[in-house]
Amino acid sequence: MFVKKGIHKKRIYTEGDEIKIKLEDGSYRNGMITLLRNDTLFINGQPVYRPLITEVLLKRKPNKPLPDAKTLLLIGGGAALTTAGLTLSKQAKFEQALVAGLIIG
Repeated sequence: MFVKKGIHKKRIYTEGDEIKIKLEDGSYRNGMITLLRNDTLFINGQPVYRPLITEVLLKRKPNKPLPDAKTLLLIGGGAALTTAGLTLSKQAKFEQALVAGLIIG
């Protein structure tokens, strides 16, 4: 079974996959696909006719949290070392080296 948005396939379901669907009457069904046959989808052995399905609910990816304290400290340390290195080697003035260090970090 394919879930499409426009012409792009968003997800492919086969027998044995977990699925959550919304039906025409507003109820929800979720479970494992036990059989796919013609216009019928069997969820946990119970038939659901494809024309009655209004929506297939896809799992959302969790938002990426901010980096932890150790990572932030390493980024700050790297920016400081880059700024110091560029300044001491006289490749850039301090202000330009600071900006470059922050961008690289």
